[in-house]
Amino acid sequence: MNIERPSESWSDYQLIDSGGFEKLERFGRYTMIRPEPKALWNKAMSS
Repeated sequence: MNIERPSESWSDYQLIDSGGFEKLERFGRYTMIRPEPKALWNKAMSS
């Protein structure tokens, strides 16, 4: 199993949730939803 994670220098990065082919991420003061084809599971947070 290969676990992907951001670089240690990304101190302002946070993965908030993922699933449903998307990921909810925070980069500093910006929060965004981006496509993620590898997120095959259901999201933990409700919409």
